Amino acid sequence: VLPVFDATGVLRSVRAMRVVEGDSPKRLPPAGHKAAGLVLADPLARLVLERGAAPEWWPASTPLRLVVVEGEPDFLTWATRFSDANETAPGVIGVGSGAWSKGLADRIPDRARVIVRTHDDRAGQKYAAEVIDTLGARCDVRVPKGAS
Repeated sequence: VLPVFDATGVLRSVRAMRVVEGDSPKRLPPAGHKAAGLVLADPLARLVLERGAAPEWWPASTPLRLVVVEGEPDFLTWATRFSDANETAPGVIGVGSGAWSKGLADRIPDRARVIVRTHDDRAGQKYAAEVIDTLGARCDVRVPKGAS
């Protein structure tokens, strides 16, 4: 079970993921609630979404970096990839169906470097296109080879 946040970094809900084989859905929001417009976000990403800017302690000479990944497993992998002592490690945002929005994109500061590491399939390509469409004109958006 992981917390999910709105475009301003406010905790709005949780998402549960099935981690064993089964016939039930792999992912579910709480009963009666939708996951649209909600993302997974590590502490730096939440701070960026809350402020709509890089944190005050971020070095002016270093571009703010954010990694956009698809799904809970990739989010957990990337969100735990860097040491807490690394003050310029990238923030991590996890997306799924309906999660990315123009409102969320508007919270990403101009000139941020955004690395899109979604899956190389139809859904991942769709998520990557949404990020590129909403950020490409004002951020340095990169899609590494092998990612969408």
